[in-house]
Amino acid sequence: MACLLLSGVHMKKLLILAAVLTLSACGNMDPNNSAGLQYQISEDGCDTGEHGFATLSEYCEALKNEELNHHCAHDTRTYQFNVSCVSHRVSD
Repeated sequence: MACLLLSGVHMKKLLILAAVLTLSACGNMDPNNSAGLQYQISEDGCDTGEHGFATLSEYCEALKNEELNHHCAHDTRTYQFNVSCVSHRVSD
């Protein structure tokens, strides 16, 4: 029987991904947000604020915007950009 051990970093990324997927699922229920693209990330007492977008391109641009996100959750937003935007060939 093998045991899978996750480092703190990998566990954090897994939890972040689960949170983002949950937020994305909630976004699909918003009638004013047809693309269902939204996020709000809170980390270490710093919050990006809630943001919703009509297109993947707008979502990806917002993830990179430090001022829009109150200079919060940079690593998490970078990770999410790499997962959601780079894999879908949205330019950075």
